[in-house]
Amino acid sequence: MKRITLFVLACLFAIVSIGFAKEFNSSDSSFYFVQITDTHLDDSENFERTEKIIKKINALPFDIEFVVHTGDVFDDSISDANALKAAKKLFAKLNPPIYYIAGNHDIFSKETKKTYIENFGQLNYIEEIHGVVFVFIYTNIKKNDSDVFSDDFFKWFEDSLKSAADKPVVVFQHIPASDDFYTNVFHKPLPAKIEKKWSKLINRYNVDAVIAGHFHRDQMDWFGDVPLYVCPPVSKWFGKQATFRVYEFKNGRLKYFSQYLDSD
Repeated sequence: MKRITLFVLACLFAIVSIGFAKEFNSSDSSFYFVQITDTHLDDSENFERTEKIIKKINALPFDIEFVVHTGDVFDDSISDANALKAAKKLFAKLNPPIYYIAGNHDIFSKETKKTYIENFGQLNYIEEIHGVVFVFIYTNIKKNDSDVFSDDFFKWFEDSLKSAADKPVVVFQHIPASDDFYTNVFHKPLPAKIEKKWSKLINRYNVDAVIAGHFHRDQMDWFGDVPLYVCPPVSKWFGKQATFRVYEFKNGRLKYFSQYLDSD
């Protein structure tokens, strides 16, 4: 009798636990989206790589809700009218809608910032898809932009997370607030004060993951209890194989499949 009672109590605890898990991540939908990053459109090879990636995305055997480009669309070439026109024409070939984030090689002056906004939209914005709130943010602190991680930004960001309430949130950025390891040395992209404020904020609300680019390699890290996923690039920089990622959001959980462009 005692064993039966313990078994019943264990089952009740499991049911209650599942209920709380569903309440935390309120979206029970399942859908796919794709991340590309660091295309660095500047020469024929990077254009060719990007075009091949677009063809592979369009050929995926399941529906893709959207594509996100997590920055460095250009390689300091956004001011070139021909490069800008060619890039927009190239991404128009995607079947799913595409959302952009500005990278440090897209915006590096007041003029390029203006050009970017005129052609690709606002730097910080929100989209809700199937009950999941996606927050797209501009984090190019390398260019000493006064709008990056300013008090106004943090207020907007916190208000955005608050407004999501109990809905799951995924944050996209270009430069992640994570240690960057290369040449056998750790590099910190953000001042410690900002890094601490950032981590505290995303852990206070219902953020499921942060997704970024910039590092030109695969990397996974944590901000407290929030995972960071860094995607490898499309471009030829550092001799990397062109890559894109397919993410599946299912029942409040996020997983991904890295896809590579075959070498010619």
